[in-house]
Amino acid sequence: MSTHIFKTLSSVDERPWGSFTDLADADGVWHVKILCIKSGERISLQRHFLRDEHWVVLEGEVDVMLDEEAYHLKKGEHIFVPRETRHRIYAITDATIGEISVGNVDENDIERFEDDYGRI
Repeated sequence: MSTHIFKTLSSVDERPWGSFTDLADADGVWHVKILCIKSGERISLQRHFLRDEHWVVLEGEVDVMLDEEAYHLKKGEHIFVPRETRHRIYAITDATIGEISVGNVDENDIERFEDDYGRI
C-alpha cells in the first residue's frame, strides 16, 4: 500500500517533437508520463536538478545521450537518467517511451543546452 496520496492525470501536452501525456503524480515524490516522439525528431539536450528519470522504450527505436555516452535502445529496453545528467532522446522510428520520475517534476526544472526548436 502506498504511503503517498497520488492523483491520476490524463493531460496531453503537444511539443514540436511529438507529445507527452501525464498519467499520475504524487506531489513531488514521483510522476509517470508517456512520451510519443516522432521519427527523426529529438527532445532538447537538457538536465534536471530536482528529479531522476527512468525511461522504458514501449514502442520503436531510439538513440539516447547521457552526458557524453550514447546508447541505442529498442522496445523493452530501459535506461536510468540520474538528476543533473545532460540527456536527450532521438527517435529513429516513431517511439513511445514510459517515463517514471522520482523527485519533484516541474516543467520549470529544465536547463536546456541545445534545442532544434529554439526553446533555449
